[in-house]
Amino acid sequence: MNAEYAELCKGLSSHRRSMILDSVTAALAENTADAVAYAVNGHALALAGRLQDSAAAYATSLSIDTDQPEVLSDYIQVILGLGDTNKAAAAARSAIERFPDSVECQFTAAGVFERLGESTSAEQALRRTLELKPASGPANSKLARLLTDRGEYAQALSYARMAVKQMNGDAALHNTLGHILHCLGRPDAAIDSFEKAAQFQPDWHIAWHNLGRACSDAGDAERAVEMYRKAICCEPGNAASHGNLATELLKLGRWKQGWASFEWRFGQSGKIPQRDGYYAPVWQGQQLSGESVMVWVEQGLGDNLQFLRFTRAVKERGGKLWLQAPPQCAALYRHCSWIDRLIIAPEVAEGFDFQVPLMSLPHVLNIDSEHELMMDGPILNAPALSRRMQALLAQYNTAQYRVGLVWASSRHHDMHLIRDCPLDLLLPLNQISGVQLFSFQYGQGSAEIAGNNRHGVVDLSSEIDGFANTAALISEMDLIITVDTAMAHLAGCLGVSTWVLLGEPCDWRWQYGREDSPWYPSVRLFRQQVPGSWQPVIDRVSHMLSAEVSRSLG
Repeated sequence: MNAEYAELCKGLSSHRRSMILDSVTAALAENTADAVAYAVNGHALALAGRLQDSAAAYATSLSIDTDQPEVLSDYIQVILGLGDTNKAAAAARSAIERFPDSVECQFTAAGVFERLGESTSAEQALRRTLELKPASGPANSKLARLLTDRGEYAQALSYARMAVKQMNGDAALHNTLGHILHCLGRPDAAIDSFEKAAQFQPDWHIAWHNLGRACSDAGDAERAVEMYRKAICCEPGNAASHGNLATELLKLGRWKQGWASFEWRFGQSGKIPQRDGYYAPVWQGQQLSGESVMVWVEQGLGDNLQFLRFTRAVKERGGKLWLQAPPQCAALYRHCSWIDRLIIAPEVAEGFDFQVPLMSLPHVLNIDSEHELMMDGPILNAPALSRRMQALLAQYNTAQYRVGLVWASSRHHDMHLIRDCPLDLLLPLNQISGVQLFSFQYGQGSAEIAGNNRHGVVDLSSEIDGFANTAALISEMDLIITVDTAMAHLAGCLGVSTWVLLGEPCDWRWQYGREDSPWYPSVRLFRQQVPGSWQPVIDRVSHMLSAEVSRSLG
């Protein structure tokens, strides 16, 4: 590195600034070919925010002396600051070709490539930087973040740890390390990093928010609530922190508080919104005198099934229920006596007196106890089996214990890797004496078994073309074994005995630790004790299924 340039630039950030600027001015007056003076002037202008003038000064310096990699690096950063990414990229490529052993040029080039979205080029430049200077905190940090953004957490971990050693007081770095550890399924270790991030920057809501997430995944709901509240103190309008606080409160059974925070799923300061373009007031749960209430569809199929129970309150409080429903639920919902008008999404209707989103009903109804969640018997009735389906099931021994099976959730759900259970672990259940497995798997997962009666499992995927047919088939089963999907909610709404296999961390509605569910009396929960470990869960299911079959079939 040009020692004189580096020393003078360092001085510009200290009490020597005025003296150095006077020296530079004098040097340029005496010698207009002083490359270092032009370069230092460029640095001073950049510090003052005068990037155009800074670029001109740097360009002059480099025209006088082209062999200044440190100056070239700073010039490229100024060009990038001016928004001329094409020029910066061309200069960066030229710089690393001319000065392959310059730490400054390699590191600066990496920043340019990253800005351009050229991840591979950025990685190459950062790795070269670290070959030249292995202990570079900024390079280790940047490479850790780049690999993290690509989901390469195992590789990112070593670079993040090295960066933290070099830059221990950097809150953002500790946050990055915590994020990597969390993504690697190590929430306990992540907690330590997020704690340090919050310690170094106590007013940073992201550090507290991430600490809340790690505490939640480590099973410490009480502390997660505390951390989310600290995040909200730092940024009161942050909807994500309010939303995560809601799920923790609901997991803990603090229903009223949880439903209030749950309204932040819409943002808007936690207020229930009107549907865009429809200006009837939001129903607040008050008594009605025949007015109509439009209840809007929300989120996934399982959510719509789970929250259907609350729609009865419209009728019970003197109103007429207009319910928007997913197409898959329409045939089942038509038999619900408390629904006055059924609108199939995405269709809408006009002329209603009040409106409310489906999942806001517990809040406006002030639901505050498990008793108020419970269904008094099945909320849905399955239609009769068609003759074709009767004939299909008649092929199999009616004396056997029929078990419906679902092992995979939607591939589009961000939790599917946690929720899904490998089919091969479940297939041995069909070897239990008296058991006949039927596949209710739908979506992409059905291809694993479709049509080939693998290990004697009967494939019903071709019959699952809507919830009405599915419900009819479910009602013919003795038991449903399913991962966390809409199938669990459908079977629960029908009152069919259901065992739900839960990966950890699991969804808020299954709460913490319990084997039963306040939502469905017929549901039993089988939880992973170690995240990602399904075999002990299936061993327990196998043992209990054997006992259940013995009791049932004698």
